[in-house]
Amino acid sequence: MTPAMRDVAARAAAEAGLGAIVTIRPGFFEQLPMDDESVDVVISNGVVNLAPDKDKVFAEIHRVLRPGGRLYLADVVVQRELKYEVRNSPDLWAACIAGALPESELAGLALASGLRNPMITERFDCFRDTSAEAKVADDLHVQAVNFMARK
Repeated sequence: MTPAMRDVAARAAAEAGLGAIVTIRPGFFEQLPMDDESVDVVISNGVVNLAPDKDKVFAEIHRVLRPGGRLYLADVVVQRELKYEVRNSPDLWAACIAGALPESELAGLALASGLRNPMITERFDCFRDTSAEAKVADDLHVQAVNFMARK
């Protein structure tokens, strides 16, 4: 997150009456600036698909979550492995498509990290009526999911 994005998030938390219990910190998803087992909830919106080391991201989520803690993730997934040309397209990286996981791998990553009860709670067409819609070929089978798991 940029400083401006952190400011917006902090203002939103304050407006929601959560300013006293929500902390916004700079950091990287592969190396979260949090102590072990210090977090009740991890929320991620469209970030995992941009991470080159998704195993490390899920390991970090597991590390910082308290026992019983929850992960709520919204991200782009595909229904099959993407071709080399797609994975190396700057336009499709910018559209959050080139790094998308096959949906079938999402639960496996969560389980491998030690999280449990992984489940997709919703699927939706996140690119419909957006400027990225033209970049999403029908054969990519791109969609977004809401996903949750527990520690």
